[in-house]
Amino acid sequence: MVADASNARIFATVEDDAGLTEVIYFSRPHDKHGTKKKSMNTDRMQDQAVDYFAGVIAHALRAGLESRQFDRIVLVAPQNFLDRLNLHLDSRVFDVVVGEVPHDLVNLSAKALLERLNRSLPDHVVMGGS
Repeated sequence: MVADASNARIFATVEDDAGLTEVIYFSRPHDKHGTKKKSMNTDRMQDQAVDYFAGVIAHALRAGLESRQFDRIVLVAPQNFLDRLNLHLDSRVFDVVVGEVPHDLVNLSAKALLERLNRSLPDHVVMGGS
C-alpha cells in the first residue's frame, strides 16, 4: 500500500510474476471552494479530512485481510501520514505488516515503486517474486 494524504494505491504481487499490479486506487476529495486565506477552522477541517482518509484506507486494509486478499503488507507513505494511518490500523492488520517505508512514493510507476521497495526493505521482505 502506497499513499499520501490525498491518494492511496494498493498493489498485489503474484508468486509467478516479478511485478506489482495495482488493484485499488483511492483519492480523497478536496474542497473546490478553497481560498488562499487559511483560517484555523479551515486547517482543522483539512486535518479531519486527512484523518478520515486514513481511516478509509485502514478499513480497506482490514477488509482485504479478512477476505484473505493478502497475507502480508508493506506500508509506504510520508512519515506524517504513516503515523496517522497507524493510529487507525487494528492489531490484525499490524500483525501482517512486514515493512514500512516513510517516503512519498505514491506517484511512482509500479515498476519504479518495486525497484525502490526492493532497495529500501530488509532482505527478508521479498517483493514481486524476486
